[in-house]
Amino acid sequence: MTEKTEKCLMYPLKMKPFFKDYLWGGTRLKDEYNKDTALSIVAESWEVSCHPDGYSEVCNGALSGQTLDSVLRCNPGWVGDSCVGLTEFPILIKLIDARDSLSLQVHPDDEYARAVEGQAGKNEMWYIAEARPGAELILGFKEPLNKEDMRRVMAKNELLSYVRSVPVNAGDCYLVPAGLLHAIGKGIIIVEVQQTSNVTYRVHDYDRRDQYGNSRELHTEKAVDVIDTSLRAEVSSGRVLADWRYFKCDMLSVDGESQGFCGNGSFLCSVIVDGAVSLAWGGGTLELIKGDSVFVPAGLGPYKLNGSAKVMMVNCDS
Repeated sequence: MTEKTEKCLMYPLKMKPFFKDYLWGGTRLKDEYNKDTALSIVAESWEVSCHPDGYSEVCNGALSGQTLDSVLRCNPGWVGDSCVGLTEFPILIKLIDARDSLSLQVHPDDEYARAVEGQAGKNEMWYIAEARPGAELILGFKEPLNKEDMRRVMAKNELLSYVRSVPVNAGDCYLVPAGLLHAIGKGIIIVEVQQTSNVTYRVHDYDRRDQYGNSRELHTEKAVDVIDTSLRAEVSSGRVLADWRYFKCDMLSVDGESQGFCGNGSFLCSVIVDGAVSLAWGGGTLELIKGDSVFVPAGLGPYKLNGSAKVMMVNCDS
């Protein structure tokens, strides 16, 4: 596709997510975040995803019905100058409804994941959109353990006695690095921004069974390989939620009109965490409500948001 054609087609792409019905999920993404799916349970909606385990699709304009992955392969300049040379889209954005607690798990870093799994590692950010009273996250260990002690604790099913539980409220935000043992507790809605990866090593699952009576697989040895029991999650607050080499993330409170600019350096992804806005640019206007996500191509230029909303903005600008 020529540069001229690319510019003619360029516009903000509203995303249709890919849904996951994991056994710990609930119905709040359908009931409160306007997700349209026949699934009875929606644990995760992969809002902006070029991962083969769940592609998001464009649902507006000339590119409607195409996966974001296919659009970006035809329009590589839309990811921006900061992403030149990357072989895959760098981020994946999810909404997560934890009706029940997630398993205790860990993700590998890039070096381990590339060598063992053939994909990127997983560093991630959790923004707590909503939390029931008493909701908690598990983030690391109370005290460091060596690998032999970790194996002993896991074998004796005593892991929960050694982990660090953190009470959370709506508006809290944590940067969760690869190598940190973690779990999302029940009663929490999270907006997750992560590297494009689906590598998870599960180490404890509360002896749950699926609808067929089967336990989910545990990955003890790989988890022991990659867990760093000295790690802590970084707490983030204020407008700037993340400024990692993996991605950058701001939380914008829109009350009336807010002007922005998407230059050539990076794409921009927007998630409407609460409220509603209109997104206007040189070629039109897009109405967005709570739960909607948009991919804005690098180089779109000036745009305006108008309404009353909390809007998460994610990019990979250097």
